[in-house]
Amino acid sequence: MLGAGQSHQEDYVMRVLTVYAHPNHKSFCHAILQQFTKGLEDAGHVSEVVDLYAIRFDPVFRMQDFASYVHESMPLDILEQMNLKQRVLDSAGGPIQRFIASRWLRNKDSLAVAKFIHDHRPKDVVAQWEKLKMPRALPLLRPCSGNTSPRS
Repeated sequence: MLGAGQSHQEDYVMRVLTVYAHPNHKSFCHAILQQFTKGLEDAGHVSEVVDLYAIRFDPVFRMQDFASYVHESMPLDILEQMNLKQRVLDSAGGPIQRFIASRWLRNKDSLAVAKFIHDHRPKDVVAQWEKLKMPRALPLLRPCSGNTSPRS
């Protein structure tokens, strides 16, 4: 039962992660971001902004990003197709690192290698993944082009 002056909206707090991608902090897009964030906070919601330019996000998937997406819960046939042992060897660096990696990999199956890769992901990747788990809403603000017509 609601008390005097209470509404259903007061009981609902959204956690919103806004992904923002614009290089200029004096842009119209940034002004929209500030007003959007202020509106969320004024309404009592929890808001966090990830600025892709500020964190120097690189949209190109490179070999060092591979560990962020491998998980032991993936089907075994897909893990086998990925040739994880060879990927570990290819990223091992010099001859000593390759020798150590090849010794370690000798009796490992794809599942064990996938678990090892997943468990040793970079800390910043883990932090960003955790942010994506929490929100109930995920707006994406991107630079707007002059053309507002829908693309076909």
